Amino acid sequence: MKFKTVKESDNRLLNRREFMILVEDTDKTPKREDLVKQISAKMGFDDKKVVVDKIYTTYGIPEVRVYVKVYDNIKDLEEIESKKNNKVRAKLLGIEVKGDKKGAKGKAPAKAPAKEEPKVDAPKAPKEEKKVEAKVEPKAEKK
Repeated sequence: MKFKTVKESDNRLLNRREFMILVEDTDKTPKREDLVKQISAKMGFDDKKVVVDKIYTTYGIPEVRVYVKVYDNIKDLEEIESKKNNKVRAKLLGIEVKGDKKGAKGKAPAKAPAKEEPKVDAPKAPKEEKKVEAKVEPKAEKK
């Protein structure tokens, strides 16, 4: 795979650098894990600070555009990126995300549904339907 940096911007507000990278000579869409490792190796970044945000493909063309974010430190990355993205990134890199319990499968324990008492409503009187009859006017005959 060949990498070309199409666009680079420095986002100081969020303490990160953003790249649009063109990856050429791909047979199929590369996995995020592979992209993180190869981009961090070629560009000299720590792979724990690199986030592959989006992968854009075009049918029939063996190239992929990748939107990558590189944070200055891990603390900013964990605060800014969504929890879902952090869990995906942690799974890819084999690291533990803060707040995860060991042995948890990512799902909260199911709570027993609270028993609800059946509501007893007073029987309602049936509503009377009003019939609206259309007024029919006699037609005048032509002579």
